[in-house]
Amino acid sequence: MMDLPALLPRLARALFVVTLLGGPIAAATPTALGATGSVAGRVLNVGTGQYLTNARVSVRGASATAFTDKDGSYRLAGLPAGTVTLEVFFTGLDPATAQVLVPAGGAAQQDFNLSSVARYGQQGDATVRLDAFVVAQQRETDAQAIATNEQRFEPNIKNVLSTDALGDVLGGSVGEFMKFLPGVTARPRGRARRTGPPVRGG
Repeated sequence: MMDLPALLPRLARALFVVTLLGGPIAAATPTALGATGSVAGRVLNVGTGQYLTNARVSVRGASATAFTDKDGSYRLAGLPAGTVTLEVFFTGLDPATAQVLVPAGGAAQQDFNLSSVARYGQQGDATVRLDAFVVAQQRETDAQAIATNEQRFEPNIKNVLSTDALGDVLGGSVGEFMKFLPGVTARPRGRARRTGPPVRGG
């Protein structure tokens, strides 16, 4: 018959070894290892039904930022696992936010539908909201808003000009159009040298 008092020290040593072995296992959790995941999706203008290019998608409180490509797609990688808040901005449309659960070692899907209450109303449909006593036509997500958004997020100095902003002053002439470009000087007619127009910095 086994002596119980003699067995107790052995049981204590066995529990101590199990505790030591269990420590590293408990520490090897995704949070302790700093596991990361990613978020991907698309950004849509619900007023026009078109996906937006160069919409900025960022993580609140972090430096992670992405811009949508030509089909409105974006992807943010290397995000810490857990809940993050995404913010989306595009010139001329109302900003949007969403909370996303980023899985450790996985990917989450989060799409955004942007609209403008001032332009489309609370319904967010394609109905153009006009000012009082004014009848006007405005292209949805007009060229000026697209040009301004592209110029705003360009990494280098870049001037983007929308022909809509000039009105009907071009007369179908390329020369008349170039007169309005920043940094371009129109050359008067009648000069002997037939060269291109002077360009600042050229």
